[in-house]
Amino acid sequence: MFTFLFKKFLTASLFLILAFSINAQPYLNETSKWYELSGDIFSNYYRATVLEIVGDTIITEKTYKKIQRTSSYLQLEFNSYSDTVEYDPEVISYEFIREEGKKFYRWFYEEDRLFADFDLEIGDEIFAGFQGNKPIISIDSILVGGQYRKIFNVQDIGKIYEGIGSEKGLFEGLGISGDEAFSILRCFSHDGETFKINGRTPPSPLEAIECGEAFLVNIEQIENEDDVKVYPTITKNFIFVELEQSGKSEIAILNSLGKEIKRFQFSNINRGNINVEDLSTGIYFLQIDVGEKVYIKKIFKR
Repeated sequence: MFTFLFKKFLTASLFLILAFSINAQPYLNETSKWYELSGDIFSNYYRATVLEIVGDTIITEKTYKKIQRTSSYLQLEFNSYSDTVEYDPEVISYEFIREEGKKFYRWFYEEDRLFADFDLEIGDEIFAGFQGNKPIISIDSILVGGQYRKIFNVQDIGKIYEGIGSEKGLFEGLGISGDEAFSILRCFSHDGETFKINGRTPPSPLEAIECGEAFLVNIEQIENEDDVKVYPTITKNFIFVELEQSGKSEIAILNSLGKEIKRFQFSNINRGNINVEDLSTGIYFLQIDVGEKVYIKKIFKR
C-alpha cells in the first residue's frame, strides 16, 4: 500500500515538474517575428512592418531582447491592387522588451514599464489606455511551438494572445496607443512556423497581403517599362508578356521575398504566355531577362 501511494506521489510530482518546466519556457526567441499592417484608409497611407528579435542588450542591469522594426510605406489606389506601389523598406526604430515569468516589460521613455501580463483568467481586467480597464469575457487557445497559449477575448477591445501581443500588434492595444488610424497584427512566426492572427480584417486593398508578402522585398525596376508589357497583372491562370523586340529571353517568377519559384525560356519571339494557375494566391514578381537588360514586373495571383 505504501509503495502504491509512493508511486502515485512520484508520478504526480513528475507531472507537476513537467508542467512547471513547460510553463517556464520563454515565450520568445530569435525566431520570433511579428508582421503588422497599419495606416489611414482616408488618406490612402499604409505601412507594412516586421518586428524581429536581433539579439540581447543590457539596460540598468536587466537583459532585454532587442527588437528591430522594419517598415515599408505602401501607396495603393483605394479598393484596387495598384501597379504603382512605392515600396522602400527601412529600419525605423529599435524596441527593447524583457520577459519575467508571464509578464512583458518594455524599456519605454527611460523606464522599465510593464505592458503585458498574461497570467490572467476570465473576469480579470486589462488596462486599455484611454478606454480604461476592460474585463476578459472568455478564453480560447492557440498551439505555438508545441505549447498552448491562451487567447484572451477582452470586452470592447478584441483578442490578446499570450506571449505574442494583441490582434493590433505587439504593443498596440495593450495600454500603449499609436498614431495610426488602424493597426493589425497580420501574422506571428516562431520556430519556423507562421501563425495567422485572425482577430481583425485588414481594410481593402490589403486583404490579400499574407505573411512575408510586401514586407521585406525591395526589387527595383532596372529598365524602361515601355520595352516590356505584362498583362493582366491580376490573374487566376495566364500572364502574357510582350517584348518590344523579338529575341531570346528568360522569365523567372519570384515570390515576395525574392526567391525564384519558376523559370521559363523563350527563343526568338516577342510574345509569350506563362501559366500561373498552380501558384498560391498572393503577390509575385516577374524577372524578365532580355540580353543584358533586366525588367521587373509585379503581378497578383488570385
